[in-house]
Amino acid sequence: MEKLPPKQKQVLQLVERFWREHQMSPSIQDIAQSLGVIRPTAYKHLKALKQKGYLSHLAGVGRTWKSLSQEVETWSVPLLGHVAAGQPLLAVEHIEDRIPVQNPEQALQCFALRVKGQSMVEGGIFDKDIVIVRKQSGAHDGDIVVALVDGESATVKKFKRFTSQIGLLPMNQHFDPIIVDSDRVSILGKVIEVRRWLERP
Repeated sequence: MEKLPPKQKQVLQLVERFWREHQMSPSIQDIAQSLGVIRPTAYKHLKALKQKGYLSHLAGVGRTWKSLSQEVETWSVPLLGHVAAGQPLLAVEHIEDRIPVQNPEQALQCFALRVKGQSMVEGGIFDKDIVIVRKQSGAHDGDIVVALVDGESATVKKFKRFTSQIGLLPMNQHFDPIIVDSDRVSILGKVIEVRRWLERP
């Protein structure tokens, strides 16, 4: 591989150090501030490092720049607060913990949320379970999704599209569905896995 100029070497070292400390990539703004340059200049250095074979990057997904020289034995996703499985609960997006996943693609594309409530028990999702969610903005009928209602209340439900409305359907006969106009719903992602402890440590 090509020998790196000082600025690109500094960027590569920053990316590697950030992954060791935080298990994620620094943002372009983080890199720009560290170098004392503007964001487009930082992005130019990142692109050059990728072209030279020093970095990988998942296009269209933020904070996924990663050194190809780093050997990764385990991968994880951030656990971001709680999500309601019952009445919608305000999403609190701060990292409580990190949850191990099976491969680097999941680590780049997913996040985890802790379920609160009983509305999805017939779908095998119980109170205090952790769901692994693949980030995506759309869904098909029957998908289990994490959705924002009115931009702030997050809920996990089965997705159903009507003509001009969206149904967020519980999987518990004792709970009522949430039926709202489609412009009030934002899909955060699709639930692809459920984690549960049979015995708490």
